[in-house]
Amino acid sequence: MNTDGFNEKINVVIIDDEAPARKAIRLILNRRMRDRVNICKEADDMESGLEALRKHRPDVLLLDINLRDSTGFELLKRSKEDFKVIFITAYEEFAIEAFQYSAIDYILKPIDEDKLVTAVQSAYEAQNFNEQYAFFKKVLQGHADTQNKLVLKTTEKIHIVEVNEIIRCEADVNYTRFYIADGRSLIIARTLKEYELLLSSKGFVRVHRRHLINLDHLHSIRRGKQGYAEMNDGSRVSISPQKREELMMQIGRRFLDVKVILRD
Repeated sequence: MNTDGFNEKINVVIIDDEAPARKAIRLILNRRMRDRVNICKEADDMESGLEALRKHRPDVLLLDINLRDSTGFELLKRSKEDFKVIFITAYEEFAIEAFQYSAIDYILKPIDEDKLVTAVQSAYEAQNFNEQYAFFKKVLQGHADTQNKLVLKTTEKIHIVEVNEIIRCEADVNYTRFYIADGRSLIIARTLKEYELLLSSKGFVRVHRRHLINLDHLHSIRRGKQGYAEMNDGSRVSISPQKREELMMQIGRRFLDVKVILRD
């Protein structure tokens, strides 16, 4: 990767309870970004991690979810320093909820070299990270005003959207396109499966391998072999035969009155 875009060295702290993981990260950064990255300190628990952050004030923190005596989440709650964080974890279930709400970067173990280098560069170059990180910390602390919002990070900008304003999501290989009620269409570099897991508790239903819809924006359902869902914005979404019964069950659970028109 070309890292010529950096004007100065990035100061990095690595906090991970596994020595082999810290070594792997260090070797990748030294091999791929030696001229642009300065690894200030490594730590494996809460107190040594907080001390490293206080002393070195890094630009980027590479943080594991599980620490020797606590969690990365707890460390962030206690930290007072200003830095950019990239989570490194072996547990994908953590990555689904907390990270997608805020679009904070994360890398799954075993670590992919290219993804690590790209994440460090992206974090360093992020212009509006402070707002993003503040939102993430509110999510961790359970603030009610964040629970119905989602942060969507495109290549150009970070968008904070109300979940109930999302009409539908559409898969595009390893990307997801969001259709918002105000007319925006946002392409996010995450899979539809990740957003299905995140949004299923908020009235979203997977009706096709490519489509996830918000039941609150569902206008009508065309029944039959070529059935489709018509959304409030006029868009039509295919319903796979395998998903039709599940969709009808979800509609029955969500609406006490007959909101959705069934068309033959």
